[in-house]
Amino acid sequence: MNRLGFPWRNWGAVVEFFRSQEWLKVQGILSHLAVAESDRPEDRAFTEEQIRRFKVCVQQAQTAGVEPRYVHLANSAATARWEEARFNLVRPGLMLYGVDPSPTGRERMVLKPALSWKTAVLSVKRVPAGDSVSYGRLYSCNRDTLIAALPVGYADGYRRRLSNQGEVLIRGQRAKIAGVVCMDLTLVDVSEIPGVQPGDEAVLLGRQGAEEISAGEMAGWADTIPYEVLCAIGKRVPRFHLRRKDKS
Repeated sequence: MNRLGFPWRNWGAVVEFFRSQEWLKVQGILSHLAVAESDRPEDRAFTEEQIRRFKVCVQQAQTAGVEPRYVHLANSAATARWEEARFNLVRPGLMLYGVDPSPTGRERMVLKPALSWKTAVLSVKRVPAGDSVSYGRLYSCNRDTLIAALPVGYADGYRRRLSNQGEVLIRGQRAKIAGVVCMDLTLVDVSEIPGVQPGDEAVLLGRQGAEEISAGEMAGWADTIPYEVLCAIGKRVPRFHLRRKDKS
């Protein structure tokens, strides 16, 4: 990854330094995989090479008498699909949130999303045909349109890149974002959803009825990755922790 740590090419000198310092005890050795989630042949070859190099480095350390207690390499993707990358620890990250680390959701894992993101309809108004909504006039109504305003925007981490791209769930149906996501408000077209009124639950991320918006789907709309979708949820968004009922 060339972020932190020691270059693998210089590892022999590093191990010698560790071995020569009696005051220093190495507790762990780790590295990080750059493209473990990718199925491109060149990326798979790169991951295999990363794993091979890491194993060589661990063996060099052990041969020199440096015995780390913890050895770990596998992130979420490698935990799921690269058995040879699992040493005596793994480092699952995204999958702890119930999100598949694979961009195509291909891993055969039973994961349940650990969070949802919801708000409520603030207002509903009818916009005449020919009028536009939100900044930049990027959404023009080609008919009389019912527009619902949601009290969430890019100041909350609901990305502006979702403008005219994303969807939300209201009354178990999908409503498309209409126009540009504002700082504190997002407008959605609810013309095809009967009976929408202020106070109705709007699901930005998660399940409502038979429909679900995943972090991966939202990431696709915003041209980013699920990690960023989850990390971007702002501090001013209230958090509610729900405890599962004991089923025993």
